[in-house]
Amino acid sequence: MPRASDARQLELLSWEPPEIVARLPAALVRADSLRARLARAVAASLRDAPQPREAIAARMAAWLGEPVPLASLNAYASQGRPDHTISALRLAALAEATGDLRPLQELLAPLQAAAVDQALVPAIEAQLLRSKGREMIRAAGQREREMRAAAERLQRQLARQWRPAGRRSTRQGEAA
Repeated sequence: MPRASDARQLELLSWEPPEIVARLPAALVRADSLRARLARAVAASLRDAPQPREAIAARMAAWLGEPVPLASLNAYASQGRPDHTISALRLAALAEATGDLRPLQELLAPLQAAAVDQALVPAIEAQLLRSKGREMIRAAGQREREMRAAAERLQRQLARQWRPAGRRSTRQGEAA
């Protein structure tokens, strides 16, 4: 008789870990310069946002405490406007307004850095500590092996030094 499946088991098997670093597909941001990649990332973020650009500009302005014209927001998303590259401060405001960290990640990628959700930082730190702990345990084991080998060498050396001269034997029970 077949066993009934457990829905909890199916949930566990279908679980996938959360995305640690939000990235745009490489083909979507492929460009000749960081400036152009950043413009493409801003454009993708604006395109994927559920709210209209006017609302995003207004939310950015409220967060920054300064006006953010819609024309500027549109210029940031245009590769044809290299004189209007988004500043880091406005990029942060865009991320806050859209909830999209992908443009920030595009800015950080050449630095070999990543923008991650703050909620994931304790898990990352815990894993780093576990890795360091394993490394330290391996190093301590190596030092203990070295210590035992040194103690054995010292013990053999002392045994040779303090053995009475007439007691060296070549065979068991035979004196030299």
